[in-house]
Amino acid sequence: MKIALIILLCFYATTSLQDSVREATVKANSKACSKELMVDTSLAKRALKSGNAGNDTTVKCFFKCVLEKDGTMTTTGELNLMPFRDRLVKATEMMDACSALKAETPCDLAFNAMTCIRNAFMSLE
Repeated sequence: MKIALIILLCFYATTSLQDSVREATVKANSKACSKELMVDTSLAKRALKSGNAGNDTTVKCFFKCVLEKDGTMTTTGELNLMPFRDRLVKATEMMDACSALKAETPCDLAFNAMTCIRNAFMSLE
């Protein structure tokens, strides 16, 4: 489940304009779950950053709540990660294309690579 959360948050962390709606949804879901479970979101952020929630079931249930509201998890605890896998395959293919880039100068190559990588991450949405 840790891996699923990390993957989920990686997708949420992209900074494209397309992500602004997604980000607003995640924030709204987080706020609703925080209120519903009376969880301080800073505790949840710390747990996620460290990869360790210890025995704090409230923080763990906060993540369950967020995933349920997002439709990534059912109320019975079943995960649906297929949309993420599909996006990862597409992003991987795009990253392979990025690694094949050529340019006249290293600076041109660096710029082209960053643009390509950015486009690959934007495609995740």
